[in-house]
Amino acid sequence: MQTSELSPSFPARLAEQLRDFLSGYGAVVFTVRPAVGALCFAATWAFPSAALGGMIAIAISALLSRSFVLPEEIRRAAFVNALLTGLALGAFQPVSWPGLVGLGLAAATTVWLTAALVPLFWRNGELPVLSLPFTLALWLWLPALPASLPAIGMLPRTEFAPGMMADFLTSLGWIFFSPHPWAGIMVFAALALASRWLAWLAASGFAAGYIVLALWAPGVEVPPLGFNFALAAMAVGGIYAAPGMGTFLLALFAAALAAPIGLTLSYWLRPIGLFPLSAPFVAATLIVLAGARMAARGINLSLAQPALPEQHAEAMRLEAARLGPRGCVPLSAPFLGEWQVYQGFDGEHTHRGPWRYGLDFFIVEDGRSFSGEGRALADYHAFGLPVLAPAAGEVMAVRDGIADNAPGEVNTRENWGNYILIRLPGGACALLAHLRQGSVTVAQGVWVKAGEVVAACGNSGRSPQPHLHLHVQDGRALGSPTRPFQLVNLLLREQGGVTDWRPAYLPAQGERVAPAHPEPALVQALALPAGRRLYFETRANGGPWSEWEAEVKITLAGQTRLTATSGASAAFVHTGAMLAFFDRSGPADPWLDLLLLAVGLTPMTNTRHWRDAPPARLFPARPAMRGWLWLTRPLGAFLDSTYRRTWHETSAAWRQSAIHLLASAPGWQTRLETIAVIMPEAGLVHATAKTGGRLWEIRLVAIGQSADEGIPAWKNAILSPNNIEKLINHTGENT
Repeated sequence: MQTSELSPSFPARLAEQLRDFLSGYGAVVFTVRPAVGALCFAATWAFPSAALGGMIAIAISALLSRSFVLPEEIRRAAFVNALLTGLALGAFQPVSWPGLVGLGLAAATTVWLTAALVPLFWRNGELPVLSLPFTLALWLWLPALPASLPAIGMLPRTEFAPGMMADFLTSLGWIFFSPHPWAGIMVFAALALASRWLAWLAASGFAAGYIVLALWAPGVEVPPLGFNFALAAMAVGGIYAAPGMGTFLLALFAAALAAPIGLTLSYWLRPIGLFPLSAPFVAATLIVLAGARMAARGINLSLAQPALPEQHAEAMRLEAARLGPRGCVPLSAPFLGEWQVYQGFDGEHTHRGPWRYGLDFFIVEDGRSFSGEGRALADYHAFGLPVLAPAAGEVMAVRDGIADNAPGEVNTRENWGNYILIRLPGGACALLAHLRQGSVTVAQGVWVKAGEVVAACGNSGRSPQPHLHLHVQDGRALGSPTRPFQLVNLLLREQGGVTDWRPAYLPAQGERVAPAHPEPALVQALALPAGRRLYFETRANGGPWSEWEAEVKITLAGQTRLTATSGASAAFVHTGAMLAFFDRSGPADPWLDLLLLAVGLTPMTNTRHWRDAPPARLFPARPAMRGWLWLTRPLGAFLDSTYRRTWHETSAAWRQSAIHLLASAPGWQTRLETIAVIMPEAGLVHATAKTGGRLWEIRLVAIGQSADEGIPAWKNAILSPNNIEKLINHTGENT
């Protein structure tokens, strides 16, 4: 009985350990895909002694990491560095008992150096340790070991390509201490499988370093240094920074910089029988990344969350579509109801030079900002209306005693009039100006919440008519240079009177905007607490129904993810203003993709219209289309998604439809329609996707909760609306 219960889990554990093993090999070239790691593992067997040395070092690393319960991030870094140490010593010294003992000691040294350096580097610059522990450990132990440098027993070079090509492939083989073109071919194939952009960076970086060597050291053997050029370009240009022109140029610079560093280290180390190893890559990468931390533009670093270039590009595109440009300070609208932008960024009146980033708001009805003759302040629609704190923060300064101007007059001596200055998280300050005399309700030193009423709109200072001025500035002194910002969770009045919801937006002069307010029923309906289990039935093209499940899980890093039983998952945030999914990862799962397209960005307001730009890999494209996109969009394609939501009174449910357009070529678009039915108590109960005569359906049959300490597990069946077909076919009542 025990054997039958345990045997099914043993293959699963074995498969998981194999995936972890291969992922460690892939991590040397910055990816954890097991298939990539398998190619890298195969490349090490060009020289079996190196391959065996690497496996022995991995075993020692795993033993020490588990015995001393090292943190996960240190275990991963120790695996990579110990692997490199074992590969190098297996390649550089003949097989012997003293050599094996030395390999074990060197691997242990590598693990301990990794444990010491990872937190040290992070505290002092948030920089990655890379393969520095491996290099330091080898420099320490190589002179003390019985070495025959190199004892690789070089395989004969295969002259199947021009010299530079052979040098490039051999250099890639050197990454795993298998300096042979055939090993390099496997490594390059692994790079191309992981990321075509990464493969391009490897080739471009090698070329940059190769040119430097050709110009200043033409007689130097390239491959022992050349792998550093490729690794530096990959790290800077695609792993620790999002791809872009500035990033690409810095990647080439890092690769070129690795060349003189390698030459200098070779000159210093050769007399004592040592090699630069990966030190040129480490030094060049850290120099460029540390300097780039000071850059205000041109490169978008991601030191805390390294990823493949395609993942960076997808995250940036989604971030731009949902949150606007990076560097903009997010603020809530500082008013209630719908206001119009009186003057925007770079406005013709006063928003110039250092004060270009400012917004002025007033209220216009029937083309006029006042009623009656407009001679009295009370005639103006905006005068005296509540002014809200645009963000949480500390009140740094207030002024409340300046008289309001008569309409048409200005006070240029006290430019800002009555104001409130609020320090925001991060150190910047938000200024609310031209407030009504005597209306300020907060004092210096108090903390305010976003949306708290702090004053009333007035006409003090340089203000010819009642309006509200808002800007973000660098310091607390009035008149400090302003910074870009944008308003979040906003309703924008489009032409024709249609209101669109924008998660983040910078309104222009003349545009009418209003803050969006949450719809409590929607917030409750789409709540996804940790441990929530969703049980669905699915079918394609009218076929039989099958089961599909997903659970809300929290990762060690604190990220909340919806994870299917297939292993596919997506992260999400539920802010009360919106439900937003991102970072789709794991194996193929069309049902998770359907959900992400149907409700991937869902505002919690009573808005009817909004847009999104989800990644095209969620689109159920046919193989030919996927192949075409793979060839033509190396950094991924994105959809143009337009959403519409209506409330159906008779069904007591929301119908959320969307049109997703995939532009695969100029003038060539493929269309997908999704429909989601959301009920106040049950949440998403039904979703469909339709394109090209194909139909996918998913329906909720039960909701459950995983057990936790003090929380029992439960599961409740869900009944869909009787007239679900009417909702899907867009018939019935709308409000």
